[in-house]
Amino acid sequence: MGNFAHFFSDRVLFQRRDDVDFLFAGALVVFHEKTAQSIGGNPHVAAVLARAKSAMAGIDELLALENQKIQIHAMDAFGGLYVSIGEDMSSTVKIDPETAEMTKQFTSQRECAEAIESAARVETGWPLWLEWGNLHGVTEWPVRLVPIVPFVLGGTFDTQNMEAVHWEKAFKRYDALSLQLHGLPDGQRITFDGDE
Repeated sequence: MGNFAHFFSDRVLFQRRDDVDFLFAGALVVFHEKTAQSIGGNPHVAAVLARAKSAMAGIDELLALENQKIQIHAMDAFGGLYVSIGEDMSSTVKIDPETAEMTKQFTSQRECAEAIESAARVETGWPLWLEWGNLHGVTEWPVRLVPIVPFVLGGTFDTQNMEAVHWEKAFKRYDALSLQLHGLPDGQRITFDGDE
């Protein structure tokens, strides 16, 4: 696996470590292979990815095959995942961790990186990431900003609705939330405890 960070221009690189690259002031974390495998092996991340794969079946039956490979490349400020899917890893998608649904699809890792870079404010969350840092101090990996009231449940996109949590705790919440939302039509009632 090549490093996804190589598809970005040098001007967006914030910091490089042995296991990850930080882009857009650290709002986007690009994983090197070992770290990507470790994150993908987390049971809550794996559950969100499995639900996402299941949800994609309606879009493209090929993606729903049980033996399709998934490779995590990056995580945005809020835990949104950029992953490649398939035997040749040619299809790259963004997965919303709250709903475990694909929100964007790209034909290649390069196209994905170009789209992220051209719309970085939306794709990475870096303006809110910087605002949070100015108010509460710099937040570094493995911490992500997680909405107290999830965006999908009407939570606001501002610092008052955010808390900084370790990515594992964030995905424990996202797993519980996406489990309840998976397959439900819009408007259905759910019970969600943010500490799940």
